[in-house]
Formats: sequence, structure tokens, C-alpha cells
Amino acid sequence: MKKKVSFFERISSGKGFYITASVCICIIFAAIAVIYNSSLSMLEGVLPQETTAQVRKNETGVKDPRVTEKETTEKITEKKKPTERTTNEPSRVVTTTEKEEPTFEESKSFIPPVSGEIIKGFSVSPIFDETMGDWRSHGGTDYAISENEEVKAVANGKISKVISDPSWGYIIEMDCGEFTVRYCGLLQGSTAKLDSVVSQGDVIGKAGKIPCESAQENHVHLEVLKDGDRVDFSSISS
Repeated sequence: MKKKVSFFERISSGKGFYITASVCICIIFAAIAVIYNSSLSMLEGVLPQETTAQVRKNETGVKDPRVTEKETTEKITEKKKPTERTTNEPSRVVTTTEKEEPTFEESKSFIPPVSGEIIKGFSVSPIFDETMGDWRSHGGTDYAISENEEVKAVANGKISKVISDPSWGYIIEMDCGEFTVRYCGLLQGSTAKLDSVVSQGDVIGKAGKIPCESAQENHVHLEVLKDGDRVDFSSISS
């Protein structure tokens, strides 16, 4: 006589067990899905649309079609917009002006730098140099002057260079437009300032000494240059 097999014994053995387990698993997943969807529906009714859409986006990795590109851009712009502050302070207007270079009107004629006489004139041909003891050209004009006596600007111009030289003493150069005038043998510290504009007859310094022409009586050595070449001052002075 065969033993009667119960229902539970039949499903717990053989293929019946696996079928039953699969059915149970499917039922569990279906229940989870129903609960999850119900939770989302509840969130949609409570949270703003943008928040719910963000949940769906994070869930699937795909942007929710209910959130348009325009809405997203507007939200970002709104966040970046700075807070405006209202004050009673007047607005400030900053103005700048370009620094103007000093200008001068070129002189039509030149005057001597001092009232003293010429003790040695301009010479291209070699002449005897008492200090150096040789023959050489003389590229300037020497005016007799007492030490510490005032030296004047021979024309309108701008002080373009100030130099201390061991042979020629204190030197200044003045841009007079077509010509450059060079004064040698001035007293250090007495000259017009670099880049200053001077008028004809203004005091530009005081007389000092010239070591390389010390055998002569005290004087100021004046040179005039045009296009880099020395020219005779007497040819342009009045």
C-alpha cells in the first residue's frame, strides 16, 4: 500500500520546490515595485516638481522630460545673480589725463652763454693744446668766466642730459630743436634739472673747472651739434 504524500511534501521536493521558490521571489519583487511607485506618487504630491524630477533623474540617469531646458537655465541664472545693494553714496567718476611732454618754441637765433670773451674758438684744423701738450682739433668755443659765475641758456630748449665727467667736469646737454647744445665745465649741483624746459637767457648753472683744459684760464666750453656733428657756434649765434 502506497503512503499518501502531503501537498507540502510534494512542493518541497524535486522540481516543485524550485517552481514554488521562483513564484515567491516574483511576488516579493512585484510587491516592492508597487510600494516604491506608491512612494514616488506621494512625493510628487508633497515635493516641488523640480525636486521630484531630480529624484527621477538620479534614479535613471536620464533627465525628466517635464523639466525643460529653459527652466533649468533660469534656475542657474537666478542662483548666480548677485545681490544688489542700494546705498546713498554718490557714484564716483574716475578721470585720467595723459602726462603732456614739456614743449618749447625753437629760437630763431642764439646768444652767448656768458658775457666773457672767447679765449679759444672752434677749429677743425689741429691747434696746440696747452694742457695735453699736443696738436688737436677744438670742437667747441671757450668763453672766459670766473668760477661760480652764472651760465645762461643760449636758446629755448629742454635739458636732455646731465653727466659728471672726470675730464670735462659737470656737463649738461640741451635739446634746442634743430641743434643740441653741450655745456662743459659747470659746477656740480648748480645746473637745471633733467627734463626741465628753459627759456633763452635763463640761468642753467654756474661755472666750475675743466680738468682736460686746466692750463687755460677759467672758462666754460660750449659745443653745438647738428645731426651728431659739431658745428661752429659763431655760425648760428647773433
